[in-house]
Amino acid sequence: MLGRRTFCTIVVGATLGAEPALAQWCFEPTKPYCLGFGTPDEMCRFSVDQYVQQERAFRQCVVDEANAKVEESRTRVNRVIEQWNCYARGGTFCL
Repeated sequence: MLGRRTFCTIVVGATLGAEPALAQWCFEPTKPYCLGFGTPDEMCRFSVDQYVQQERAFRQCVVDEANAKVEESRTRVNRVIEQWNCYARGGTFCL
């Protein structure tokens, strides 16, 4: 069982570096349709270049979304720890 001091340390450690979480919607791009026809041309190259850029943006979006979820989790944990600390100090109504 963890003592009060341990919980206080966890709260401080869990809140360091916390940033507000932003909701994101990540959409995976579709492969350029021109690649199935076997005729490379400038329009197809343009489509491939766009696809590569969209894939990079998608990966960054997924990373940002995961980081936001981690921050949401930290916030939930901190609330529970704060509530426990309130009860441990003898509080009867702790939010």
